[in-house]
Amino acid sequence: MDKYKSLLVDVIDNIFVEIIENNSGDLRIRLLKNLICSPHFELEKMLTLTITPVSSADVNSLIVAELVKVLNHLDFQSFVNEFKLIQKSPEKIKQSQLFWDIYYQWLTDNLTIKLTNNKSVSMISLGVGSGKVETQLDSVLKTKFPDLEANWIGIDQINYLSGDSIIATKGKFILSSNKPESYLQLTNLSLQDNVFLLANLSLHHMLIGPTEFLKKCNGIDNVVVLEELTDEKSYQDINYRIARVGYDLISNFLKNPEWASNFTRKPDNFKVDYWTTESVQRKFKIWNYSKPYSRNQILCKRHH
Repeated sequence: MDKYKSLLVDVIDNIFVEIIENNSGDLRIRLLKNLICSPHFELEKMLTLTITPVSSADVNSLIVAELVKVLNHLDFQSFVNEFKLIQKSPEKIKQSQLFWDIYYQWLTDNLTIKLTNNKSVSMISLGVGSGKVETQLDSVLKTKFPDLEANWIGIDQINYLSGDSIIATKGKFILSSNKPESYLQLTNLSLQDNVFLLANLSLHHMLIGPTEFLKKCNGIDNVVVLEELTDEKSYQDINYRIARVGYDLISNFLKNPEWASNFTRKPDNFKVDYWTTESVQRKFKIWNYSKPYSRNQILCKRHH
């Protein structure tokens, strides 16, 4: 391994030290290192990239294309098989559920007043995915607020809804491949409706910044975002960026084979750009997860 790739491996270990210590994403990190250390991965080409705020998403697209190129050269089936086994293990199931339980607890604790004052609310989930999180949250809301009726609306660019999800069975799904002017207009809701908008680990795949996002949320007072923020200084470092984008790519690759078959054929379909702490501080109240999930933050729209 040359010195540049060795440096990148060290960066990966430093960024994801909490995950490594907790053994919650070790497989993904091993696969990422395999990609980096492959002779097919042209790190020198990546190191020449110049990052500016304007080019940020474009740089990430080049990183994705390079990683997908290497991924298509590897025999990764053993990683896929191992990942499936890990996901079914009692320890992993408990660990994953704890992460979401913390999120559900935060929502019910911080939105109690708003939820108890309403008999009916419209819950918009942006980037709904399978709908599993929304289904679990609906169950939590029914337990905490038995008189509350939650009407779910899921929005995503591709329909990956599970057939038994709350949105597939009782809610509404909106396929939106473009960027709507307003989420209220897209969902046919009005200012008079009691609307909550949730975006759970989805906005970094939508190439939408916090200012533009809040404009599209105009008229919606209750906006909660779950994300993994970065800081501007780290995000300007190409090694850090390769590590973050690479881990994200591999996580999606292992978790969702259908989605993986899409972006491994067309890397441009995997879009990613992260929000920075500096860009959201005045727009959102920030609540940080504690270990072993401290890479994650819950953001709540500020009311000025």
